Amino acid sequence: MTMSAVGASLADKVRAVERIMRRGVDTVFNCPVGDSGYRFKTSLRLVQRGARKSFAFNSPVDKKLVLVDDGVPILHERINRALPIVADHVSDRAFGRNTFEAKLQTTLSGELAVTLFYNKPLAQVPDWMPSATELKNVLTAETDAAFVTVSARSYKRLLTTDRTYLNEVFELVLPEESQRHRYSGKDEPVKGETDLHQFYYRQNTESFSQPNAYINKIMLQWALAAAGNTYGIEDNDLLELYCGNGNFTVPLAKTVFDKALASETSRASVADAKWAIWENHLSKVKVARLSAAEFTQAYFNERQFERLRDVDLDEYRFRTILVDPPREGLDEASTNLLAQHEGQIIYISCNPLSLARDLEQLALRSKHDLKIHQLVCFDQFPGTDHIECGVEIEMRPR
Repeated sequence: MTMSAVGASLADKVRAVERIMRRGVDTVFNCPVGDSGYRFKTSLRLVQRGARKSFAFNSPVDKKLVLVDDGVPILHERINRALPIVADHVSDRAFGRNTFEAKLQTTLSGELAVTLFYNKPLAQVPDWMPSATELKNVLTAETDAAFVTVSARSYKRLLTTDRTYLNEVFELVLPEESQRHRYSGKDEPVKGETDLHQFYYRQNTESFSQPNAYINKIMLQWALAAAGNTYGIEDNDLLELYCGNGNFTVPLAKTVFDKALASETSRASVADAKWAIWENHLSKVKVARLSAAEFTQAYFNERQFERLRDVDLDEYRFRTILVDPPREGLDEASTNLLAQHEGQIIYISCNPLSLARDLEQLALRSKHDLKIHQLVCFDQFPGTDHIECGVEIEMRPR
């Protein structure tokens, strides 16, 4: 976790996005809980101070060590309640002697995961399982967690009291357009645009997941509404690159599109996405463990992949491509794929600079006109310089 110093105001961040993008921002979504308690995951050092261990991080301002046993304002209150309990246990018991880092993660559904990292082989850690089970029981009793799991990692080895993932549930308002969608092949229209629906996920503690669950729900809600804009195109399939654990895939495939195909490189994320597809009863969604560049090679028949053996790309008519790339933005192959797409692009970005560069390249390389229908900002990290953007793009014939 980056413990950012107080940075630009939200207004300053939005103005910076507008300068970079050379257009106005249409909508700004604030974090519902403000600038405290919004972060659902963290990684902190464990440092020895006399006979005790304390949680700490290095200040991004002056690199000095900052002790945080009493909590960090930006962290979710469940994590802050867990920090002194974990610190006490790794200080007072032999199983904590060689710990040097801890990751804590929680969910809106009330689950909590603690992962301890060791600088010695786990086989040499005394009484790990009984000590970790005791920690789990205390955390269950003294936080409001509905479920707690404690794990240990060292030299690519793993121990856990239960499991290394958390279950999450997001409740979203379904858009009116979703009434035409067929759930699992059955004609069961959704009743009314104000209906809520629950979507189920797994979040592996070693894989990427959105760190601000409050803003993530808002991003999902925005993507659902944006994907409902068809521009009169009859094709109605979704292609998603960088899909992670199926964060966007699941609600979009369930409520808007006829079929969906998603790609992701992380084995753990692919496993979580496939579980989410099964748990949410999605019969016409497939996930392939491919990089965006590899998928592009397959899409243009430049290379065949065994991992696509059950996928017939000719069966898909992609109306929308959704991308949520890392900070560096799209790779060369993905840029070329999107440049040839006719229809909708939904681009989620954590870096306005790479976003602006990518859109400029799309406009230069494409034979289509690029029209931005929406540019929105999500205050994912209040009080810091970071901001998330969403862009709804139409690629239409000239």
